[in-house]
Amino acid sequence: MTSTFAIVLALGMLITGSINTISTKLADIQNVTGTSSAFGGRQHTFNHPFFQAVLMFLGESLCLFTFWGKRAWCDKNKNKSSQQPLLSSSGTHASTKDESQNWSPVIFLLPACCDMTGTSLMYVGLNLTHASVFQMLRGSVILFTGIFSVVFLGRKLYAFHWIGMSSVLFGTMIVGVASVIYPDTSNAASASNPLLGDIIIVLAQIVTAVQMVVEEKLVSGRGIPALQAVGWEGVWGFSVLSCVLVGMYYAPGVLGFTAELNHFEDTPDAIAQIGNSGPLAAACVGNILSIAFFNVSVF
Repeated sequence: MTSTFAIVLALGMLITGSINTISTKLADIQNVTGTSSAFGGRQHTFNHPFFQAVLMFLGESLCLFTFWGKRAWCDKNKNKSSQQPLLSSSGTHASTKDESQNWSPVIFLLPACCDMTGTSLMYVGLNLTHASVFQMLRGSVILFTGIFSVVFLGRKLYAFHWIGMSSVLFGTMIVGVASVIYPDTSNAASASNPLLGDIIIVLAQIVTAVQMVVEEKLVSGRGIPALQAVGWEGVWGFSVLSCVLVGMYYAPGVLGFTAELNHFEDTPDAIAQIGNSGPLAAACVGNILSIAFFNVSVF
């Protein structure tokens, strides 16, 4: 990989990651008529974090198509040259031996459940706080991942690792405290409860750190291409959370936490709101595509 190509990928990761946060928050603040009887046919905000998490997993599952297309392209070139390798666990190339390793997509079910929990919590927190604070607080995952890798994976971290993680912790604390002590009153409607939102986002990073440790424990050494792993995780997350949404529809809401008391998550209302608003539909599509392009840029 050339340095220019690496820079392009890094910029792609930065841009698509930012677009994902912005598009998700943009959807949160849209006031659109839906089907919910709790609002009497009036316009209301798109407060559907769990539904948005399903869209995120749909974006991840699209990585499978990218992987299959890339593998087909590599196989085509291999037919022209017997020395052309196939895709590897890094997402580029590998030997035929790596491709023939036996493994089941079921191994991604547990990491997908962790991802499902963490992402849902993050989107709940994003709905309660500012997008800029959300994006910065996500950096705390570095600290939790480092600690869990030492405890559960036996990793050895050196002084510069701990200094870096401590700096991240210090910066995260400053951002979180500042967002609560000095709230942006000019845009209060987009952050109804910054303190609760910040706490939920940090808790979500703990779950995400657990996910990373579980993934390394279950997937490491199997020669699974990264894009394929992300794609299968997206498929499992989309499938499981879609089923959970059915139960959430019949579960009662929580005052101050959900948009209404009749449903914990009202999926029909979310779909109706998307159908009634072009900007909202564009924001949701942006959520899906930005996640897909983000993972392609990373892997």
